[in-house]
Amino acid sequence: MAWLRGAAGVSTVAACLADEQELRASLSPSLRLGDHERARIDALLPPAAVLAKIAPVAKELDAWRDPIPSTGVPG
Repeated sequence: MAWLRGAAGVSTVAACLADEQELRASLSPSLRLGDHERARIDALLPPAAVLAKIAPVAKELDAWRDPIPSTGVPG
């Protein structure tokens, strides 16, 4: 979980979440991937349950990191 460190890590988490969701959505049943191919893809991605737990934290950290527009002070 080293990629969670620092402000850049927060953006990385958000990007990973988006990439994971996009990839899973693109794997329609019509692709006819075998169990072996699906297992290899799943092994490359964090489990959906882990990502679901990380998502709210990543969004909260991103919101804190972004400055308040009127003051420029972190939220």
